[in-house]
Amino acid sequence: IVRRVIERGIGLTLLLLNVIAKSFAQDLVFKQLDSRHGLSHNSVFVTMQDHLGFLWIGTNDGLNRYDGHRFLTFRHDPADSTSLSNNTVRRVWEDRRHVLWIRTEAGLDRLDRATGHFRHYPIPVAFLLQEQDGSILVAGSQGIHRYRAAADSFQRVVKFPLQVTTRSPSEADPVWGFIKDRQGRLWISTQEGRLFAVEGNGSVLQMQSPWRYTMLHWEDDTGKLLIG
Repeated sequence: IVRRVIERGIGLTLLLLNVIAKSFAQDLVFKQLDSRHGLSHNSVFVTMQDHLGFLWIGTNDGLNRYDGHRFLTFRHDPADSTSLSNNTVRRVWEDRRHVLWIRTEAGLDRLDRATGHFRHYPIPVAFLLQEQDGSILVAGSQGIHRYRAAADSFQRVVKFPLQVTTRSPSEADPVWGFIKDRQGRLWISTQEGRLFAVEGNGSVLQMQSPWRYTMLHWEDDTGKLLIG
């Protein structure tokens, strides 16, 4: 039986930012960057800074790389199969091997930095995590998939829905959080506040959060999961 204390983490970031703002308010300088400066679209879904210092910005009209001076924009080109799969970019991740993964409305892309070409994986993806051995796991409406580097493809290792009666997780109750704890359990949270812990042997424990749109943040040093 999994025994875990789940604590709500909502407001933690706001509290931290409030403390920082009060301590250094006189030193903070904000610079606005938008389409007037070369950003492809003013609707921004995600920002991520990579190991080289580049800022990657996912928008409603392409993926942008900002070097501190100018923007380089990647967009979908119907005539080019190696271009970005879709112009709506929801998430950007960099794994420990410095590979860039991009979630678009069409699925998951991997960027070849040397050529600027994208490799497409047409699977539904909401979240990506990297295990200690370097393996890439992604969770989406159809299940959890593991990346097989030798075949350059993803294989489904856990099928959704986990709860048959509620059809969860699914497109109707999508994944809102995905982490792996130190015991090796995969935790999935959903829009309707359902929590699932998947053991290594495939057994599943289900719980219900008091809140909808439940996100999994991290596991602290005492083994507690922080959610919000």
